[in-house]
Amino acid sequence: MNTDCDVAENPLDPTHNVAGDAGGATPESIHAGLGRREAQLGELHLRLLEQYSPPSIVVNDTHDIVHLSDHAGRYLQFAAGEVSANAIKVVHPALRIELRTALFKSEQTKNCAESAPQSVELEGRTELVRLIVKPMKSDDVARGFYLVLFETMDAAPATAQGPTAAEHVAVEPDDEIQFLKKRLSSTIEEYEAANEELKASNEELQAMNEELRSASEELETKKEELQSVNEELVTENHGLKSSVEELSCTNLDLNTLMASTDIGTIFLDRQLRIQRFTPSAQQVFNLIPADMGRPLADITNKLAYEGFIADAEKVLEKRTTIEREIRVGDESWLLTRIAPYRAAEERVAGVVATFIDITRRKNAESDLQKELAKQLEGQLHRFNTIMTAVPDFVYEINSEGRFTYASQSLLDLWQIP
Repeated sequence: MNTDCDVAENPLDPTHNVAGDAGGATPESIHAGLGRREAQLGELHLRLLEQYSPPSIVVNDTHDIVHLSDHAGRYLQFAAGEVSANAIKVVHPALRIELRTALFKSEQTKNCAESAPQSVELEGRTELVRLIVKPMKSDDVARGFYLVLFETMDAAPATAQGPTAAEHVAVEPDDEIQFLKKRLSSTIEEYEAANEELKASNEELQAMNEELRSASEELETKKEELQSVNEELVTENHGLKSSVEELSCTNLDLNTLMASTDIGTIFLDRQLRIQRFTPSAQQVFNLIPADMGRPLADITNKLAYEGFIADAEKVLEKRTTIEREIRVGDESWLLTRIAPYRAAEERVAGVVATFIDITRRKNAESDLQKELAKQLEGQLHRFNTIMTAVPDFVYEINSEGRFTYASQSLLDLWQIP
């Protein structure tokens, strides 16, 4: 019997799996999702174990069984309930510590690892079983998998070279004790190292957790601030939206009013530059839309009003209103009114000039004057006729003692022609 990692040949059935000796467990519950990879591992298992005779299993890097050979099921025990494929959980209880230790050593050293022989109760009799764990390195498919051999150390006839394995264990208990002590010491050291690493990791996690908690609190504070700012912005936005709607309505009303009114209006700033004008103003000044922003003095007009600019400057200076009736051409008249344009806080931002057509009023006044003159002339003629026929002397004297009227009889008396 070999004592190192080389064992006797024992070809295995590549199609044999965990379910073959797992007490009736279904293959789907243990090997779900392996598919074609399982077949490849089975072929690999066959190639590797052609030279080994002990029963064996193949496990992955998480210690799950992916394949097992004939008779390997006798070293496994499956509990009732959900079936587990983890080798350390299903191996015989007497071999669990040895299997865990051998797998750990093999993973750390990347080499073959052996356990000490252990007494195992199998099928009503006690056997000495040694575990051999060998990492697979043949190709990419095998990388990350481990071959676990169950080597039974049966009692053999004594020879000249030495006693049997059982006798060897009985004769040299001190060696086994020393080995167990070393293994225990190694296990304790590994445990302490792992524990230190866990403590360091735990401290790092705690520090990270504190940082995350602090960051979370800051984010929560920022979130509340942003929500508050957002609410203020929403309120402000509603207010601005209402203001914009009001301004739009006002501007629409103003444009409609300016387009529909017959009153010519020109808005000027403090430098007497054109800011806005109504369509009717184009009948007085030769304005086009491109004249916005130009000085009004540069625009020709139809007014017989040379002092228009001077009056506008006087309005800006004295903040008074100037009205003049200006003749346009031979037959038209305009009432020109120049008033200060008052902005916020009574600040004068310019002037507003309006031009109202008063031609009909002027014509009516002229006609009325002519009619009144005609009526007055007729009444005076009748009065003189009556006074001539009256023989009495009639006269009128004003406050200064001057005659304003004398009847014809009195004029004849005084011999005044």
